[in-house]
Amino acid sequence: MKKLAKLSPGRIFNFAGEKFVVMEQRDGAAFVLLAQSKESCPFNDKDDAENRNDYTRSTLKERIDKWVEALPRTSEEAAAILPFEVDLSCTDRSKSYGTITVKAAPLTLWQYGQFKELIPLNEDDWYWLVTPWACRWLRSPYTDDAGYVWYVYSDGSYSYYNASYSYGIRPALILPSTLLVSDDGTVSTNTPPTITSTSGASGVNLGSKTAAFSFKYTPNDADGDKLTVTEKLDGVVKKTRTNVTSGTQLTFECASTAAEFQKILNGTHTITIEASDGKASATFTATFTKAVHKATITLKTPLAVSGDITAAVMSVVWQIPAGAVYKVEATNNAKDTSPVWQDVTAEVKSGANIVFTNKTAANGAAFNFRITVERGTSAGGYISGVSGAFQ
Repeated sequence: MKKLAKLSPGRIFNFAGEKFVVMEQRDGAAFVLLAQSKESCPFNDKDDAENRNDYTRSTLKERIDKWVEALPRTSEEAAAILPFEVDLSCTDRSKSYGTITVKAAPLTLWQYGQFKELIPLNEDDWYWLVTPWACRWLRSPYTDDAGYVWYVYSDGSYSYYNASYSYGIRPALILPSTLLVSDDGTVSTNTPPTITSTSGASGVNLGSKTAAFSFKYTPNDADGDKLTVTEKLDGVVKKTRTNVTSGTQLTFECASTAAEFQKILNGTHTITIEASDGKASATFTATFTKAVHKATITLKTPLAVSGDITAAVMSVVWQIPAGAVYKVEATNNAKDTSPVWQDVTAEVKSGANIVFTNKTAANGAAFNFRITVERGTSAGGYISGVSGAFQ
């Protein structure tokens, strides 16, 4: 999507279900015209002989005011239609009708001359301008024609005629240049969400990871809309959060715990975060490489006993290829603050008994083992079972 400010004069776009054409870009706003006129309407069919061509008191103004009030489909679209001042000078530039501030009005005669080449021609599309042919209340040579108003033929030429006659309604509006326009030309009054992260901009490489990590991000919505946030890993949805408040910092859960990180295979992976306010969405990506080539196996809860533990025997079912590095350790005071870990790799490999050299256990005797394996230059192996006994 791009901002309305980027649309060049003559470009047609959609707003509030109607097609408009850009006349010009002004400071922070775009002056636009309905691409095709609406139903016919008298400029003024009121019984007012003094000023029938004064837009301020006209039937046409009442019709256009109702049209622009009904045009927006949302409160955001309504807020986007900006008021502007219309010059009601007559043909000789006399100003007895002054100006009027409205949210929609036909072009003046001079605006039509300025933008004529940009305005699409439509078959049988005759429409009113806002400029009176003459103003009765001035010392004008045209006061006898004060019931006449300028209008445009379907071929683009223009003339003036009696205000009681009916021609089409073709209002102009002013819209903020900050409105977003989609590729199909549709203007959106909604501000899409954004996603930021302290790790960097979207596409950031988080580097190599050997353990669970915390990737934090923050979805934002300038309109204050509640957000639906979706977390994906390699294109697969891992978590969806709903009703998220703009500005809430979140953590990508799939890699934030050891249990979840363990499920991720080694290699390069892509994190994708999507935030949607129901009308537009934003996407943030980050990559990382899981490079875990070392594993440690131990008991979560040591095996405690009364008395002392003096000896043990262990058997490990494994396939450890050449090039891999492994180590087996055991302790008989696993509940102490700093257990004494004894290297028993040789005993396990040979099947010999383990005789503990440690003779102290401040918190009582407790057995545990710790097997550490590093892939090294090998292609990897496995451990499928650990068994044993102690006394």
